[in-house]
Amino acid sequence: MNMTFSCAYPLIQTLSMPMGVQAEGGLISEELPAGQGTYQIRMIPYHDAQFTSPYDGQVQVEVNQQMYVAVDVEGVDRNQIATVLDNCWATPVNDSDYHIRWNLIMRECQNPDDGTVEVLQNGNGTTSYFSFRMFTFSGISDRIFLHCQVHLCLVQNGRCALSCDPGYRRRRRRSLDFYHSAANHHGSLRKLSNPDK
Repeated sequence: MNMTFSCAYPLIQTLSMPMGVQAEGGLISEELPAGQGTYQIRMIPYHDAQFTSPYDGQVQVEVNQQMYVAVDVEGVDRNQIATVLDNCWATPVNDSDYHIRWNLIMRECQNPDDGTVEVLQNGNGTTSYFSFRMFTFSGISDRIFLHCQVHLCLVQNGRCALSCDPGYRRRRRRSLDFYHSAANHHGSLRKLSNPDK
């Protein structure tokens, strides 16, 4: 017997984390739109480019030190779903809609105005990776708060990982390419004071 069916999912859903950085990263649990299960999104800051040493406790980073971030989704079929970072940005306060912000990732690619951002993996599995150099918002705060808008992509469509080559014009995906979207907000990263520098 063959059955044909279709599913409709909301394109955007915003989630907030009202807490600071935890040792193992921020964790958000979300029910799948069809009500058939849950998945978890974690944003985890790391010391190293190999993503083997996560920060333990409060994250304190020197200005211009490279910061490594993983965004991981658990509770989905890794053979069918890929995690895609749509947009990531920093604000000086724990408010993703705050009017002062700096874009790190825009439309799945690094901000062309910030040469320190590297999108290391995006749409090639259930974990996406990026890095940037630590900065502060001058005169406002010695902390930054990270926020990422993430969507889950059906691997079978074959369009989860797109090129970010300079001059590449990104096509807007049709809504059928989206499995589900959510925004993950991470706690603060604090600038280290170093009187020797």
